[in-house]
Amino acid sequence: MSKVLGICCARLKYNQEEKYESAGYEIIKLYEEGKKYYDDVLVFHPSEVNYKLIRSQKEPIVSLKGKDITNLSTLIIRRVKLYEKATSILARVLDSCGCDVFDPVDRFQGNSPSKLLTTVNRHEKGVGVSSYIAASFEGATQLISEFDNQQFPLIVKPIDGRGGEGVELLNNLNEAIEYAKKFFEDNQERNQPILFQEFVRIKSEYRVMIVDGQSLGLVKKIAQLGAIAANAAQGGNFIATDADDVINLAVNNVSQRGILGVDVVRDFEEKLYILEANRSPQWKAFEEATGINVAQEIIVRAINRLNRVKDSES
Repeated sequence: MSKVLGICCARLKYNQEEKYESAGYEIIKLYEEGKKYYDDVLVFHPSEVNYKLIRSQKEPIVSLKGKDITNLSTLIIRRVKLYEKATSILARVLDSCGCDVFDPVDRFQGNSPSKLLTTVNRHEKGVGVSSYIAASFEGATQLISEFDNQQFPLIVKPIDGRGGEGVELLNNLNEAIEYAKKFFEDNQERNQPILFQEFVRIKSEYRVMIVDGQSLGLVKKIAQLGAIAANAAQGGNFIATDADDVINLAVNNVSQRGILGVDVVRDFEEKLYILEANRSPQWKAFEEATGINVAQEIIVRAINRLNRVKDSES
């Protein structure tokens, strides 16, 4: 198997001959030395990489300008400024594929919370929906061109939590291209990747409120007529319910520490998917539906944690 080195840097720029300029001394030296030991060396910008996280396939598909780099041997990351999120998904996905990411993967956390890394986590556990990520309009165009008609409609959503705001349904290739064009024009200063997801035909949708790995309760979410998202912030209604399989899926596939509002959907074939695991969930509508005092549950667990620490120190 050939050994391929990837050198990623957010300061790279193309000139008119489609060759990199502004690479800097360090990148040039790494490239020269890498050529001595590796079969191939790829130098690239984080925005040039696309990702397919398909539920039925255990391993992600990672491509660089149409070239499959899923089996990249080593990844060295130099500069990340302004492209922290694009770099975070690169490091996390290639690490999951067995690539040796030279610096600790924990170094690349995206600068602020986003759906990207949790999307990778759910893919690894086989509980998420198929997802597709691009970090530039050129990359998105390449990605969209690879979709076939059976993959539409697709959902597109912001990678930072907005309570369901900004979630849209794309019905065909032309709509996807137009959306991507406007998305990257509007986000030039933020350098946000775009996230497409499989549209699951939902039979029922749920919210599980979890604190320190324990379920507080479950509600069914009912979207307003014509709405895509069933979030309370978008006018969705919450109804208390019971479904052990939903609760077990949520509890067993999210963090065992902290506060989480986990959104789970069931399709018409009875398959369950985790759509979101929100670290800052609103719970007023959940509380009204269930009668559970969420704030009290959180504070009681916080005190219990504190007491356990004191007991262990005494």
